Amino acid sequence: MDNYFYKNLYEILGLDYTDDISKIKSAYRTLARKYHPDLNGGNKVFAEKFKDISQAYEILIDADKKKLYDTFKGYTRQQSRTTQKQVEKAYSKSQTPPPQKEKSAQSTFSDVLNDIMENLFKDRSNTAKTKKRPENGSDVTSEVTISYQEALMGTSRTVNILHTEICPNCEGKMFINQTKCPLCQGSGETSIHKKINVKIPKNIKQNAKIRIPNEGNRGKNGGKNGDVYLIIKIENDKKYTYDGLNVKFEASIYPQDAVFGTELYVNTPQGKVLMRIPANTSQGQKLRLAKNGLKDDLGNIGDAIVTIRIDIPQELSDKELQLYKQLADIRSTKSKEEKYNGA
Repeated sequence: MDNYFYKNLYEILGLDYTDDISKIKSAYRTLARKYHPDLNGGNKVFAEKFKDISQAYEILIDADKKKLYDTFKGYTRQQSRTTQKQVEKAYSKSQTPPPQKEKSAQSTFSDVLNDIMENLFKDRSNTAKTKKRPENGSDVTSEVTISYQEALMGTSRTVNILHTEICPNCEGKMFINQTKCPLCQGSGETSIHKKINVKIPKNIKQNAKIRIPNEGNRGKNGGKNGDVYLIIKIENDKKYTYDGLNVKFEASIYPQDAVFGTELYVNTPQGKVLMRIPANTSQGQKLRLAKNGLKDDLGNIGDAIVTIRIDIPQELSDKELQLYKQLADIRSTKSKEEKYNGA
């Protein structure tokens, strides 16, 4: 403690010994902001001044230490016998063994009091350190998007997770040579990206969570690291829908194709397939392509179910328009004849 009871602690803080706790706190906050070395480019003079201010505050804010200090400095009007009883009581509280007789004969009363306050300060400082409770690190949440087939079959992903770890520069001590660590800015930890390989089980559902233990933000004071939670997003493919192993989608044809039939290539989970459209196919008719759906790990394969959509061309030539007109006239005449015969 650098014999602080020989200094005027009230003068260091700019106080009078009659000032109360609130004034002591207020004076400390003002001086700490003024002389803190981190706010003054690591100025050594300010650093020493800040050390004096901090030590003075540590003593005056503690009722027991302040009482002993005031007694020693003569701020309290008590007889030496009463003071001696306080010293003995302080020895008992601090659990410090009384000085040996030989040393007592050679030591002044102030030396004894110095030892007492030194041990009290150390004991309280150590107690404060041991009272720090472990803090568990916070969890980290991220999303990963997979296809429906991957959700059905299972897959794996390499995810890039941002989490906190102990600062490698200051090793979590926050300061280097009484100066704030330039890497972590005095926090004692840094945020880094870490690549993690994750296995995604089969038949996983939308918004399911996968827990990766101990890969979240680091714990403090011996606390556990947090976990990583991956939220599964199954991509919404507008072209395909699924029913178990079966895959469903649409295929477009022109009116003449519906009448006369045709062939066209379609993409399925098993690859590109040539599909035959029979004659007289109607709008919304469903055609099945066997064994062209999804495949599971047991070797089972679903079907591709194709819904036919008949599209009218947006741009028609004059000749095409004439042919459609002729067709319309024919259908109109036929419709009238059917109604007449039916009558």
